[in-house]
Amino acid sequence: MSTYELLPLGETVRPQHFNRTSTAWYSFCRLPAPWRRSPTLRRGLYLCIAFTAVLLLMEYTFTSVSIDRQQLRKLNGMQIYVAANLYNNEKILPMWIDELYKLLKFFGPKNVYVSIFENGSTDKTKQLLHSLKDSLNKMDVRNTIITDPTPKNYERRIPYLAQARNKVVEPMIKLYEDWKFDKVLFLNDILFSVGEIIMLIQSDIFNLLTTNDGNYDAACGMDFYGAFYDEFATREITGLPIGSGYYPFFADYKSRQSLINGLPVPVYSCWNGMIALNPEPFIKYGVKFRAVLPQRSQVPFEASECCLVHSDFRQLNYSKIYINPNVKVFYEESRYNYVHYVLPIINMVMWLFNHPKPLSDVELANLAQLYRSAADLGVKESDFICLQR
Repeated sequence: MSTYELLPLGETVRPQHFNRTSTAWYSFCRLPAPWRRSPTLRRGLYLCIAFTAVLLLMEYTFTSVSIDRQQLRKLNGMQIYVAANLYNNEKILPMWIDELYKLLKFFGPKNVYVSIFENGSTDKTKQLLHSLKDSLNKMDVRNTIITDPTPKNYERRIPYLAQARNKVVEPMIKLYEDWKFDKVLFLNDILFSVGEIIMLIQSDIFNLLTTNDGNYDAACGMDFYGAFYDEFATREITGLPIGSGYYPFFADYKSRQSLINGLPVPVYSCWNGMIALNPEPFIKYGVKFRAVLPQRSQVPFEASECCLVHSDFRQLNYSKIYINPNVKVFYEESRYNYVHYVLPIINMVMWLFNHPKPLSDVELANLAQLYRSAADLGVKESDFICLQR
């Protein structure tokens, strides 16, 4: 008896004893019949697979960073002031706190101060922060954690947010005679990675703090909620809004080249969920977070307090401000896979097809009209860049 049988057209000849349905894995991997019968479809599929592999390789080449032991040694003994404003963050706080503990483990409890202000939360944020405070006290980590029962209520959002950010900076100013901090690390309600820095595994915090070899007045990561998120606070080095919410983001050519090469991108301003700041402007010159026209209950435009603080930095010649494209943070645990696995593919497709352009003449004319309106209301010229309708 022959060990082969005649199979239907389009099937591959196989030994009679080979059972094609004997393994679930084979059934799972087997192409649908139309694909098996069409060489054109098969070639298209293989090209798509190869193209995706190339995109992933290019993304790794562009954005992968190695942790330098020499830079790692520079972090040892660094004095870090961690500042955070939190509200209704019960879902992310367990992970957020775990990463904070890793940061404390690396820098040492004597080298970190934690300042958190929360108010108006209606979930379990307050309870989680009370537990965190108890833990920090047991670890001898100095801290100021305020949970304010006052409901979150305001006429204008930006003046309110500016006051909340100033509350977490206040302890640093009071402590300055006794404690000279190297960096202020502002952490929004984002999910970030400290990682096992000591094991030289890539870390958001490490990469941020060592931006431009530590030579910066402000260094931000990039935050994503689908597209790049914090366009409100971000201005390119030209002083104009960021060119696109999608890769390669920047209209400025030199900025795009820095991004593609995985290098820090000089910008006018940024925040993006996580930022490391030079504490000197706050302590030496009394810089505070603020709003434009704070006494007015309504204005025809607004400016982010996180952009205006950079305007004040620049007025004092603290102008080394960068976005570090190797630091990517997100706002929901479910977004982890998107940021780390889906976004790299989207980025490379956008690299081929998305070409951010400078503002058109019409857009520039609208911007000039906005600036004139702001000047008529008494807004300082140095604040114009941060304005947005």
